[in-house]
Amino acid sequence: TIGLDLGPYPSDLGGNLTVQRFDPMAVNAICGNLDTLSESLGAGGAGGNQKILCSLSTLKETDCVVFSIGSNNAWGFEIGVSTALPHCKIFTFDCFVEHTGVPTQIQKTTTFLPLCAGNTRHGDQFRDLEGLAREVGVDHIDILKMDAEGAEWDLLPHFLTKQNHLLPFQFTFELHLCERNSQISRARGTVEVAFLASLLFNAGYRIIAIDEVSAKCREFTAVRVFC
Repeated sequence: TIGLDLGPYPSDLGGNLTVQRFDPMAVNAICGNLDTLSESLGAGGAGGNQKILCSLSTLKETDCVVFSIGSNNAWGFEIGVSTALPHCKIFTFDCFVEHTGVPTQIQKTTTFLPLCAGNTRHGDQFRDLEGLAREVGVDHIDILKMDAEGAEWDLLPHFLTKQNHLLPFQFTFELHLCERNSQISRARGTVEVAFLASLLFNAGYRIIAIDEVSAKCREFTAVRVFC
């Protein structure tokens, strides 16, 4: 159990009514104990990006399961989680990267699989959330990290509306407005960000942290407070 402050919502806009595209995905809960993991810790990881999670210490006495979707051979997230929660099982999925091996210090806790999250119609290496869980033999997910480089626009609505029983307790995900790979997705606007925010809210999630990766990319952390 973790403590979150869910309100009140701010009522004073300070006279600024300009709506930016990320505005609908605002922080709407406060975690009293944020844990920050730097991606620069991992071999091959790019510095500057970070993952923010809520109260990792509450999982120390549990049989926790962590899913990391998207690797690019950057292991900072996995190293950080494994250091904080050495008993957790961590599963990393990426079907696009040429896998160079799990770092020695986390080989006991971390398993890499050359699979991607997505619809199976995209190829044999794609699985939905239930399929990924079945591949590794787990029935719950405590923490989900997603770096899908644009594919999150398709993945998150499917996860949030179709696979409710496997939704993680908390997850961190990047949200891109314009994608590196134009074949994945088009540019996104405020209405689409608001729609995704409503799906998160209706699934019981509240945003507890936002990290500005770039002008067109944000890293969000959400905790599920209602089921």
